[in-house]
Amino acid sequence: MKTFYCRCGHRVFFDNTECNQCGSLLGFDPQALEIVPVDTAPGAASAGPWRLCENRVRHAVCNWLVPAHTSAELCLACGMNEVIPNLDSPGNLRVWSRLEADCRGYP
Repeated sequence: MKTFYCRCGHRVFFDNTECNQCGSLLGFDPQALEIVPVDTAPGAASAGPWRLCENRVRHAVCNWLVPAHTSAELCLACGMNEVIPNLDSPGNLRVWSRLEADCRGYP
């Protein structure tokens, strides 16, 4: 298993979306295969070369990043999903979140 570190030096894991030590927002950079800090203003969804996947912004179910220069809303992984549960049905967001967490592989 690959080990990842935040900019503060604290060890972080693939599923982390923020550093438990310094509070930095984290995301998965699919080009570098690294968990990286994402510099955003409070409440913002993009800054620098990356922006958050819309599934993270809207539903908190993804930790992958999208290159900021593209028009894509979804990251590479979420863009491959052809079907997701009906999120208007009670409980489906929780089920989808668990499914996404269970399906994430380590690079």
